[in-house]
Amino acid sequence: IEFFDIEPGMTLANALGNFRDRLGTHEAWTLAFVKEKNGLPRGILVYEALPYGFTPDDFLHRQGTDTGKYRFPIDPVTRLLITVRRMGFTLQDNMIGSAQVPSSRSLVNALEFGLKGLILASSLPDHDPSGVKTLEDLQKKFILQSSLI
Repeated sequence: IEFFDIEPGMTLANALGNFRDRLGTHEAWTLAFVKEKNGLPRGILVYEALPYGFTPDDFLHRQGTDTGKYRFPIDPVTRLLITVRRMGFTLQDNMIGSAQVPSSRSLVNALEFGLKGLILASSLPDHDPSGVKTLEDLQKKFILQSSLI
Protein backbone atom coordinates (compact mmCIF):
# COMPACT_ATOMS: atom_id res chain seq x y z
CA ILE A 1 0.00 0.00 0.00
CA GLU A 2 1.32 3.43 -0.92
CA PHE A 3 -0.02 6.83 0.05
CA PHE A 4 0.44 9.87 -2.16
CA ASP A 5 -0.34 13.56 -2.04
CA ILE A 6 -3.20 14.88 -4.10
CA GLU A 7 -1.79 17.79 -6.07
CA PRO A 8 -3.96 20.88 -6.62
CA GLY A 9 -6.31 20.29 -9.54
CA MET A 10 -5.53 16.56 -9.69
CA THR A 11 -8.50 14.35 -10.52
CA LEU A 12 -8.83 10.64 -9.97
CA ALA A 13 -8.63 10.14 -13.75
CA ASN A 14 -5.38 12.17 -13.89
CA ALA A 15 -3.89 10.14 -11.03
CA LEU A 16 -4.96 6.89 -12.70
CA GLY A 17 -3.30 7.96 -15.96
CA ASN A 18 -0.10 8.90 -14.15
CA PHE A 19 0.08 5.54 -12.37
CA ARG A 20 -0.83 3.70 -15.60
CA ASP A 21 2.16 5.37 -17.26
CA ARG A 22 4.40 4.46 -14.32
CA LEU A 23 3.14 0.96 -13.50
CA GLY A 24 1.45 -0.30 -16.67
CA THR A 25 -1.73 -2.36 -16.65
CA HIS A 26 -0.39 -5.91 -16.69
CA GLU A 27 -0.47 -6.12 -12.89
CA ALA A 28 -3.49 -5.65 -10.66
CA TRP A 29 -3.60 -2.38 -8.68
CA THR A 30 -6.18 0.20 -7.73
CA LEU A 31 -6.26 3.69 -6.29
CA ALA A 32 -8.62 6.15 -4.67
CA PHE A 33 -8.81 9.57 -3.12
CA VAL A 34 -9.75 9.34 0.53
CA LYS A 35 -10.28 11.67 3.44
CA GLU A 36 -8.46 10.80 6.62
CA LYS A 37 -10.21 10.94 10.00
CA ASN A 38 -9.03 14.54 10.37
CA GLY A 39 -10.58 15.45 7.00
CA LEU A 40 -7.33 15.82 5.08
CA PRO A 41 -7.34 14.43 1.53
CA ARG A 42 -4.89 11.71 0.58
CA GLY A 43 -4.33 9.34 -2.30
CA ILE A 44 -3.96 5.62 -1.74
CA LEU A 45 -2.54 3.04 -4.14
CA VAL A 46 -3.08 -0.65 -3.41
CA TYR A 47 -1.68 -3.78 -5.02
CA GLU A 48 -2.82 -7.36 -4.92
CA ALA A 49 -1.36 -9.18 -1.89
CA LEU A 50 -1.41 -12.48 -0.07
CA PRO A 51 -3.41 -12.61 3.16
CA TYR A 52 -1.60 -12.56 6.48
CA GLY A 53 -0.09 -15.92 7.31
CA PHE A 54 0.46 -16.96 3.67
CA THR A 55 3.93 -16.77 2.22
CA PRO A 56 4.82 -16.55 -1.46
CA ASP A 57 6.04 -20.14 -1.13
CA ASP A 58 2.59 -21.25 0.12
CA PHE A 59 1.04 -19.57 -2.91
CA LEU A 60 3.48 -21.17 -5.37
CA HIS A 61 2.74 -24.64 -4.02
CA ARG A 62 -1.00 -24.09 -4.33
CA GLN A 63 -0.92 -22.85 -7.93
CA GLY A 64 -3.82 -24.22 -9.92
CA THR A 65 -6.16 -24.40 -6.92
CA ASP A 66 -7.78 -21.00 -7.53
CA THR A 67 -11.42 -21.41 -8.51
CA GLY A 68 -11.56 -17.95 -10.09
CA LYS A 69 -14.26 -16.88 -7.66
CA TYR A 70 -12.19 -17.41 -4.51
CA ARG A 71 -8.42 -17.32 -4.53
CA PHE A 72 -5.51 -16.78 -2.17
CA PRO A 73 -4.30 -13.33 -3.24
CA ILE A 74 -6.54 -10.51 -2.06
CA ASP A 75 -7.47 -8.46 -5.10
CA PRO A 76 -6.55 -4.77 -4.92
CA VAL A 77 -10.15 -3.47 -4.90
CA THR A 78 -11.12 -5.57 -1.89
CA ARG A 79 -7.83 -4.78 -0.18
CA LEU A 80 -8.36 -1.05 -0.78
CA LEU A 81 -11.84 -1.15 0.72
CA ILE A 82 -10.63 -3.14 3.74
CA THR A 83 -7.86 -0.59 4.28
CA VAL A 84 -10.23 2.37 3.96
CA ARG A 85 -12.59 0.85 6.52
CA ARG A 86 -9.85 -0.29 8.90
CA MET A 87 -8.11 3.10 8.91
CA GLY A 88 -11.33 5.08 9.30
CA PHE A 89 -10.97 6.86 5.96
CA THR A 90 -13.83 8.04 3.76
CA LEU A 91 -13.80 7.26 0.06
CA GLN A 92 -14.15 10.53 -1.86
CA ASP A 93 -17.11 10.55 -4.27
CA ASN A 94 -17.54 6.78 -3.71
CA MET A 95 -15.25 6.29 -6.69
CA ILE A 96 -12.04 4.35 -7.36
CA GLY A 97 -9.62 3.81 -10.22
CA SER A 98 -8.39 0.40 -11.31
CA ALA A 99 -5.65 -0.82 -13.64
CA GLN A 100 -7.88 -3.66 -14.87
CA VAL A 101 -11.52 -4.71 -14.76
CA PRO A 102 -12.01 -6.12 -11.25
CA SER A 103 -13.32 -9.62 -10.66
CA SER A 104 -17.05 -10.17 -10.26
CA ARG A 105 -16.47 -10.96 -6.57
CA SER A 106 -14.60 -7.72 -5.91
CA LEU A 107 -17.28 -5.74 -7.78
CA VAL A 108 -19.89 -7.24 -5.44
CA ASN A 109 -17.71 -6.33 -2.45
CA ALA A 110 -17.33 -2.78 -3.78
CA LEU A 111 -21.09 -2.37 -4.23
CA GLU A 112 -21.66 -3.47 -0.65
CA PHE A 113 -19.16 -0.82 0.41
CA GLY A 114 -21.14 1.83 -1.49
CA LEU A 115 -18.99 2.25 -4.61
CA LYS A 116 -20.77 4.32 -7.27
CA GLY A 117 -18.06 4.84 -9.88
CA LEU A 118 -15.08 3.06 -11.40
CA ILE A 119 -12.46 4.51 -13.73
CA LEU A 120 -10.40 1.94 -15.62
CA ALA A 121 -6.88 2.26 -17.01
CA SER A 122 -7.41 -0.82 -19.20
CA SER A 123 -10.30 -2.98 -20.38
CA LEU A 124 -8.26 -6.11 -19.59
CA PRO A 125 -9.82 -8.31 -16.91
CA ASP A 126 -7.84 -9.24 -13.83
CA HIS A 127 -7.77 -12.96 -12.94
CA ASP A 128 -11.55 -13.30 -13.48
CA PRO A 129 -12.77 -12.78 -17.06
CA SER A 130 -16.40 -12.80 -15.84
CA GLY A 131 -15.75 -9.42 -14.22
CA VAL A 132 -16.12 -7.79 -17.64
CA LYS A 133 -19.65 -9.18 -18.07
CA THR A 134 -20.55 -8.32 -14.48
CA LEU A 135 -19.38 -4.74 -14.99
CA GLU A 136 -21.41 -4.47 -18.21
CA ASP A 137 -24.52 -5.73 -16.40
CA LEU A 138 -24.04 -3.27 -13.53
CA GLN A 139 -23.69 -0.39 -15.98
CA LYS A 140 -26.79 -1.41 -17.97
CA LYS A 141 -28.84 -1.44 -14.77
CA PHE A 142 -27.38 1.95 -13.71
CA ILE A 143 -25.96 0.44 -10.51
CA LEU A 144 -22.34 1.38 -11.20
CA GLN A 145 -20.85 4.00 -13.51
CA SER A 146 -17.68 3.09 -15.31
CA SER A 147 -15.33 4.82 -17.73
CA LEU A 148 -12.08 3.97 -19.49
CA ILE A 149 -9.31 6.58 -19.67
